[in-house]
Amino acid sequence: MRWPHAGAIAITARVAIMATAGMAVVTASGCASPERATRELTLGPAQVVERIEARGGLINSVRGDGVLTIESPEQSGSSSFELNLRKPDSLMVSLSGPFGIRFGVLSFSRDRFVFYNYQDNYAFVGKSDGSTLHDMFNLRMKFDEVLRAFTGEFFTPGGDSLESFRTGDGGYILVYRSGAG
Repeated sequence: MRWPHAGAIAITARVAIMATAGMAVVTASGCASPERATRELTLGPAQVVERIEARGGLINSVRGDGVLTIESPEQSGSSSFELNLRKPDSLMVSLSGPFGIRFGVLSFSRDRFVFYNYQDNYAFVGKSDGSTLHDMFNLRMKFDEVLRAFTGEFFTPGGDSLESFRTGDGGYILVYRSGAG
């Protein structure tokens, strides 16, 4: 059998060699040791806060799902959730129980809070000013604080005082005392 093109074997061999060399480079770079093998915890409190704020500013949206499991002497159970967050103005959390039974949907925007309860077929509607969350879940959080909590920015040190700063469990621990007490 003749090849239709005399150079086809040479081209095929060249492509195979280039592909093998490319894979070797990728494999070798994948096996290289990292630039910094250990993470040293040498930042001060101001630098930690600065990095958290910078990282939080880079997050535009979060999507996730998971399972919540509760075990207690009185009762145990699990539920699943789906979360969709889009900065700067919306959050939606869907809650489901075993066998895909839907419990409710929480929709939270800058001007409106809606929790729809599938079981009882009612909606709880309010403003996103913090009073609705307090009335419903006994949480004293404003809209921006809720978004920051879901993106990993749990604290806002403005007006609060740093009570303690230490490292532990491979990270930084900052404890603030609220200006309100």
